[in-house]
Amino acid sequence: MKLPLKILVLMIGLGMISCAGLPGCGRAVPEPNSQQPAATVANNTTGGTVQPPAQGASSTAPPITDSVNFVPKSVVPAGTPVAAPTTAPIPLAAADSAVGILQRMAQAYRVAETYADQAYVRQKFVRNGQEFTLEQPLQVAFARPNKLRLECYTLKLVNDGQTVRGAVENTEGVLELPAPGQLTLDNLVLDATMQNIINQGFAGTPLQPLLLLGDDALSMIYQPSLQPRLAVEGRHENRLCHRVEIPSPAGVLTLWIDQESYILRRADYPLDGLRGELEKGGPVSDLQMFADFSQAQFNSRLAPEAFQFAVPPGALLVKRLISFPPPLSPTPLLGKPVPNFEFVARNGDKITPQTMRGKIQVLLFWGVDNPASRQILPLFAELAQRYGEMSAQLAFTPVNVDDAQVTNETIANTLSQLNITLPTLRDPQLDAKKSLGVDVIPSLLVLDAAGNIEHHWPELLLNMASTLPPFLDALLAGKSTAAASFEDFQLRLAEYRRYQQMPPQAPGTVAEIPLAPAATQASAPSKHRLEPLWKSSAGQLAQGGNILVIEAGAGDPQVLVLDGSQAVCQFDSAGKLIQRHELGLPPQTPVTTLRTAVGANGQRSYLLFHPFEKHVHLFNEQWQKTLSYPQPQQQGQDQITDAQLIDLDGDGELEIALSYTGLTGVRLAKLDGTDLGGNRKDIQFGLRLAYSEPDAQRQRLLFCSTAQGNIVPLDFQLRAATPWTIPDVRLFGIVGGDVQPLGVRQYLGYTLAASSATRLLALDKTGKPLWSYDLPAGVHQVPIDFLCTTPLVGQANRAWLMAGADGSIHLVDAAGTLIDKFATGQVLSGIGGYVTADGRQSVILTSSGQELTAWKLTPLESASQK
Repeated sequence: MKLPLKILVLMIGLGMISCAGLPGCGRAVPEPNSQQPAATVANNTTGGTVQPPAQGASSTAPPITDSVNFVPKSVVPAGTPVAAPTTAPIPLAAADSAVGILQRMAQAYRVAETYADQAYVRQKFVRNGQEFTLEQPLQVAFARPNKLRLECYTLKLVNDGQTVRGAVENTEGVLELPAPGQLTLDNLVLDATMQNIINQGFAGTPLQPLLLLGDDALSMIYQPSLQPRLAVEGRHENRLCHRVEIPSPAGVLTLWIDQESYILRRADYPLDGLRGELEKGGPVSDLQMFADFSQAQFNSRLAPEAFQFAVPPGALLVKRLISFPPPLSPTPLLGKPVPNFEFVARNGDKITPQTMRGKIQVLLFWGVDNPASRQILPLFAELAQRYGEMSAQLAFTPVNVDDAQVTNETIANTLSQLNITLPTLRDPQLDAKKSLGVDVIPSLLVLDAAGNIEHHWPELLLNMASTLPPFLDALLAGKSTAAASFEDFQLRLAEYRRYQQMPPQAPGTVAEIPLAPAATQASAPSKHRLEPLWKSSAGQLAQGGNILVIEAGAGDPQVLVLDGSQAVCQFDSAGKLIQRHELGLPPQTPVTTLRTAVGANGQRSYLLFHPFEKHVHLFNEQWQKTLSYPQPQQQGQDQITDAQLIDLDGDGELEIALSYTGLTGVRLAKLDGTDLGGNRKDIQFGLRLAYSEPDAQRQRLLFCSTAQGNIVPLDFQLRAATPWTIPDVRLFGIVGGDVQPLGVRQYLGYTLAASSATRLLALDKTGKPLWSYDLPAGVHQVPIDFLCTTPLVGQANRAWLMAGADGSIHLVDAAGTLIDKFATGQVLSGIGGYVTADGRQSVILTSSGQELTAWKLTPLESASQK
């Protein structure tokens, strides 16, 4: 199954997904005006600034220059200065229709042997009386069959016909790969990190490559049901242009097409979705988003330098770019006596290397406004508690590195909020940075009892609780760990470098996945006896879907099953239909997923939705619909991929957490629809959501799997910690489940194995892989939540209950050991499980077609004893 670049053009390039002043999409700066001194305007082409033109001067496209000699500015001859477009009426030839003009434009691009421009894209708006402009390059030079220069947002890419080279701002290394023999939309950009940058720019994928390489570009530019129309002609760059308006769900895209050459001179992008995003920060007026294809030319002679990329001396050549930085080297003082420093205790005492001697010192350097510090401090405190019996030999001490403007009271309040009771020091002279080599926070430094630096971890991750103890245990045993610390860094760096040199998977492609067969033969478990316990009666279900089991402690569990999109049927544990809850949603509203949670007030809420739709629907305990979210004024263009009902901040009130396609990221809302903000910076195209068990403050973490293949942990304010990234593994989703009766959670990420099997990778709360298990190859024919946990008689912990695409059911314990597997012979549309109220019987639930079936699962030993 291919997901080529052209699909993204429809969603992003035409404004169906937009970026409004987001980090990574250009920096919004005030527009200069005559009442203010001249201000600098952001110029992301060079990473610096340019002065606004003097009054009366003409504005020109920014020169193409950069630190790696990407393209000399003399490659494309200077053209006519850009003038504001005009729309003075000029009669059109009657024979020209909107579709006909678009066809001529597409043909002109497809037959052109070369193309070049100095294009840029701008977004302008006024908010609170202040003018803002965002600007980024969108520049292309192209020669058939396979030469390309592309400067797009923060990406610079050159294909000279033999080799592809490129770089991305703030990313290590220069990409170097063999060039494809002929450029297509699918191999235009070979690196996934570069492809993500193109997709996330505020104007989306450039239109030039689509027109130059698309076999049927027009089918990707407009939908047949929304026909283009002609607008009043105008002039741009002193050229007479047809203006074709192309409607879309996001608004109108207007193309300015040269009447002589049929080259695209300008594009005015749709504004409906963009306006909604921008107005979340306040009312917006005078909104524009447009691309000027300045100095665009067909069939001109391109200078040889156009397709040259001068690699800087000493640059690291890589086969793939990685969006996160390499591991940082520990301090060069590792293994040496610690230099002099002077920290200050809360009571004013001076703390020096001399006063710390006699104990192993574990120092955590942190800052009040550093989100990662807030996540690491509770883990640090837990680790200190674990080693509490060693307090005579081992001390855990947080060291605050904020400047004097941050008061002691602020620091104390922060620690109190995090429930940290460890004695804390301050570093008023910044000795951590000046003397100890601690350049980033949070960082960890470990001193032995003699005052030698034995371990330095300059990039603390959430798996500290599992990776640090071996070093501490060695020190407690009287062994030096400095060499092992440096070796650990070298191993992590080597793994990072190895990943950089792996040939890239073509962006926008996934492995071919066979469709599962229509049915599978029934098979018995090997360690249990499987018998039908009860089955829903004829006519009770029209289209059985996903199952949700509500366990009630020692009480009778309740079974909820979706019946299409119309109702939720509630059964008791004996199979009696208690009530059919009609949803009353508008016709054709898809619903496939059901979530539930209970707030501090004891009231249960239900959330129903279908992934990749635009709304979730909230119901109260009486199954009355209380909300469809987002409400019209909050709705953007992106689709909801997952949703959870969760009390994330620990205040006792439930929130709705949602992940989105495109650039909306992750958002939170109250149950009354009040928007609580989100994270668009760290999440680009979110997929599945999972959440942690509550901490001491009853707060939880939210985990979002992304289209980039990693997992991003978010705190209750949706601040991101370091993503969980597993080398050579791209996770397509994550599911959390309680694996112990007390609510300890485990997480299953899922990906594709080489055999096209669905590989499940168990992760602990720090993202550390625990075990893996492969489900049979294939994809489910119907929407199904194929992973959940269930209690089993005789098992201390809960088991993972898994549905294979072939209809098989797998029970795996929390250590990854297969308990048993079997198949019912059905195409599964839902699974679940419970233990009967008397605690004597394990029950597995399956829905398929018009049936809900409860299966009694009895261990063979117990069955034989009976």
